Amino acid sequence: MPPLSRAPLRPKSVRERSRSGIVARTETTPFIRRHRPSDRADVADIRVRTAHEGGDSSGLCPGPELMPSLFAHPHVELEPDFAFVLDDGTGRAVGHVLGAPDTAGRTFYGRLGCERSDVSDPGPVWYLGRPTSRPTNRDAPSVTR
Repeated sequence: MPPLSRAPLRPKSVRERSRSGIVARTETTPFIRRHRPSDRADVADIRVRTAHEGGDSSGLCPGPELMPSLFAHPHVELEPDFAFVLDDGTGRAVGHVLGAPDTAGRTFYGRLGCERSDVSDPGPVWYLGRPTSRPTNRDAPSVTR
């Protein structure tokens, strides 16, 4: 993978006209950049606010560090080349994209200390009373009349 440019887009300068004359102001432009160690608190906050089906998980977790510890910090610590944030233009991370290059080969999980364990086949999965795969006679629910 070729290295990304380290130079972010520069904020745009915008001039506004008011009744009293021209007023200059600076408008910040959001941009994507690599994660920095100083983004840790922002990334943790983003993870907590989006961990429950895209919504806030703070009322569902026993502590504010649970979700970031499971789903954010391992990525930024072990795979910093695959950790990006959306900077709001002021240096604050307001979104993130975190990844790992080899989850299928389990390299990332191995570095976390996770071991593969065999799980017995749970059988067909049912959704809204219907199987997600073609049922066989033994898979069909029993109906009593």
